[in-house]
Amino acid sequence: MSVARSRYSSAPPDAELDAFVDRFAHRVAGFPADAVTATKAAVAHATAPADEELRAAAVVFQHFVREGAVGRRTALLFQRGLQTRGKTELDLGEVMATLPAGRSHDEVS
Repeated sequence: MSVARSRYSSAPPDAELDAFVDRFAHRVAGFPADAVTATKAAVAHATAPADEELRAAAVVFQHFVREGAVGRRTALLFQRGLQTRGKTELDLGEVMATLPAGRSHDEVS
């Protein structure tokens, strides 16, 4: 028995990505809206972590944001305008690349 294989075993090549996405979007747009909504909900339910896992991850995340180098880097981001409309928000990746790693807040001012 033969198993049908997708044309792409992984992501399509860059040159074909736009056409691939357009074809996919047009196919999905032709499906009944309630079927798309139900499928999205089923996938989200099947792949979402359990509430306990989310709470545990949130505790770890909060610890790193408040303590150590991550806390110092977060403080620097706030000094540079984090959570206000401006360069820091609009170019966060670029701004983060300029932050020192592992140095204390006082050494950077």
